[in-house]
Amino acid sequence: MWLNAKRQLRRLRQSLKPLLWHVGYFRVARRWFQARTLTVVMFHRVLPADSAAYANSEQEYAVDVDDFEHCLRHLKQRYQVVSLAQVQAAADGGIPLPDHALLITFDDGWKDNVLHAEPVLARLGLRATLFVNADAVEQGGDRWWQDALVEMTRRRPEGLEILCGCRDFFAAGRFLLTLPLAQRLPRIEQWLNYVPAERQMLTSAELAALDPTVWDIGSHGATHVPLTHVADLDAELGGAARRLCAWAGRPVEAFAFPHGRFNPEILRQALSTYGLVFTSEVVLNGTSRAPGRLLGRIHIPPSACRSTRELDLLLRARRIRA
Repeated sequence: MWLNAKRQLRRLRQSLKPLLWHVGYFRVARRWFQARTLTVVMFHRVLPADSAAYANSEQEYAVDVDDFEHCLRHLKQRYQVVSLAQVQAAADGGIPLPDHALLITFDDGWKDNVLHAEPVLARLGLRATLFVNADAVEQGGDRWWQDALVEMTRRRPEGLEILCGCRDFFAAGRFLLTLPLAQRLPRIEQWLNYVPAERQMLTSAELAALDPTVWDIGSHGATHVPLTHVADLDAELGGAARRLCAWAGRPVEAFAFPHGRFNPEILRQALSTYGLVFTSEVVLNGTSRAPGRLLGRIHIPPSACRSTRELDLLLRARRIRA
């Protein structure tokens, strides 16, 4: 009898879910339970949907400009958007973050973040953090070699076999990393079809000219290789920060793990180098007390930028790291 009652109760709950969703119960409950949290969202590229750059981008990481604005307007309505400095101050025991705090971040250092995302951010009065890869800034040429390798893997995999003896993206990347930075893109250009109309990544001069009322700057490592696979950890952590600081002319005190990869020793060194360290763990960050210095982030795919319901679902049922 007890098992039968449990089954009936479960069926009742399932049947009530559509009604509860319709009347907004789940939204209200989420807002209440997640009030004392910091949500960190992660973007990569923002491009016009009718552009060649968008057509030749990794579609999982490229958001149309109009969809991006739609997403930010919704986030602004539901959350209190905060700056990197506010998060750092709260982590240091200063002024607590507001309820439903949200930090907007971008990875890699794409120039389109400034060309297309910045006008939207400025129009809405929002700040964001750029986690910049140092080698992407320093590399010459218009095409970032890692973006070029993605295209080669997708469209000309036979080139990978010629390059490194197998059709494996990571093996090809490891081989190219043995070459000087200036030689990596030229080594694979023969297998590329797409030539960007302008440089893809920010230059050091453009970093220095970033609008300080819109952008904060963090580090995304030196080579953009997962830190679990690098030989020189100091170059990826402290070395990258020093390069970015010299170019941008302001402190660089936050770090985002490339590809989200780390281990306890890497984490220890990262926390000894930076005030805040960001992972790719899909969690919300508790703020009932001072938030920790290790913070999770949630990648926002293009489909969630087009659908407020999908966006709400993506940000709703998440584990909260105390």
